[in-house]
Amino acid sequence: MAKGVRTRRRGANRRAALLAAAAALVPLVLLLAPIDTHFNDRLARALWNFGHIPAFALFSVITLTISREWGGLATGRTVALSAGALLLLAIASEWEQSQVGRGFSMVDVGSDMTGSLLGLALWLLHRRAPWPAIAVTALPAMALVAGSAVEPWNVAADEIAARRAFPVLADFSSARQLTRFANPDGLRLKQRDGQHFARVRLGGSDYSGFSLLHFPSDWSGYERLRIEVVNPQSDPLHLTCRIHDSRHNNLYADRYNRDYVLQPGNNVLTVNLADVAAAPETRAMDLSRIQGVICFSRQSDAQRLIFIRMLALE
Repeated sequence: MAKGVRTRRRGANRRAALLAAAAALVPLVLLLAPIDTHFNDRLARALWNFGHIPAFALFSVITLTISREWGGLATGRTVALSAGALLLLAIASEWEQSQVGRGFSMVDVGSDMTGSLLGLALWLLHRRAPWPAIAVTALPAMALVAGSAVEPWNVAADEIAARRAFPVLADFSSARQLTRFANPDGLRLKQRDGQHFARVRLGGSDYSGFSLLHFPSDWSGYERLRIEVVNPQSDPLHLTCRIHDSRHNNLYADRYNRDYVLQPGNNVLTVNLADVAAAPETRAMDLSRIQGVICFSRQSDAQRLIFIRMLALE
């Protein structure tokens, strides 16, 4: 009787492994296919990057189950074989992506192995392994998954906050707002007299400044963009600002460009959106699909600071 139960259980495990293997074809194709993963949407990009973890958790469970049920290996050898196979898959998939324009990322390899560890913990739990073995895999797996989930969580939370605050594009009242910028590491939040600022260090390289790329893109119905900037130096500073939409072809003549002089102290830069719409030479800019506001200094030979207080539509 016990032998019959074990036989039926083994058959059920094999059928489940085959079904899981079939389901794994979808993330495997997405992992290896020559598709464009350079998402303009930051939430889509964050979720795509996080998706490595559940994908490799599934691969891990499948590999462990097949090795155990078909290979008849001991648990230790099963785990070692699975870990080696998944590490090779992680590295090989990143190399393959680098050959089709998607790039090689060690961060993604780390996410892949985090998923593999999570899959191992789930497999051990399903097999009712001793609790010490489960704990030694599940606890670090949960910690790594929680750490990896921070970015998509922050991005999702700021997406909601950005839509609620619109037409204010940024007021720097939350550290999460820095994820709206392409260069968040170059910005530092500051607070003075109850007001919030982002400190931007200019100089040291050509075109140093800030790039606001993530915000509600439909600016139709508004008249101007207001940028409040503080120049703490005692002499003026030249700043160039450009605005482009989703159809921008990366040519100078296909975007809005304007030079400003920041006087010492408080400055308000006002951009007329009618001028933005008329800026491209061969077409009208689509104000319902604005994609970026980039301001920079060409004075690369001198280190300077500015403080941005707010970007808002009016």
